[in-house]
Amino acid sequence: MLLLDKAYGIGTAQVAAPQASLMKLIVEGIMTAQLPWTLVIVGAAIAIFCALASIPILPVALGIYLPISLTAPVLIGGIIRKIVEAKFKNNEERKAGSIERGILLASGLVAGDALTGILIAAFAVLEVNIGIGARLFPALAKSSLFSFIMFIALGTWVYLFAIKKNKGVE
Repeated sequence: MLLLDKAYGIGTAQVAAPQASLMKLIVEGIMTAQLPWTLVIVGAAIAIFCALASIPILPVALGIYLPISLTAPVLIGGIIRKIVEAKFKNNEERKAGSIERGILLASGLVAGDALTGILIAAFAVLEVNIGIGARLFPALAKSSLFSFIMFIALGTWVYLFAIKKNKGVE
């Protein structure tokens, strides 16, 4: 945490920390008796609506306070899961195994992303420029289309990995 704070500053655009910012807002509001009651009431109303509509509140709440750059991959992961469930709707054993494989892979990707972020922060603190991609392929480094294609390729890989049959399982 100290390394990330020194490299980027926690609570900045690079390390937004939305949950920590939300908790800070709540604690400061309670301690100063200036809690933003309008936001609390709106949040409670949304939660009541979700409960009445039988919509799970946690994904809605995450979608409200997390930026779209963080919630879009969660949405795509949910879509991939639904596609896997549809593929194996008549085979509960294969469906359960495929879902578990997909969750394990996605969890590993999240953990790997976190560890890579810490490694990059270490290089940033040491002022070592490791951005060789931007030097070697500047057009690709700035291309939104290339990023989108790689995102689709990653989603396809997660899907193919999830539906792959385990060795020794029929």
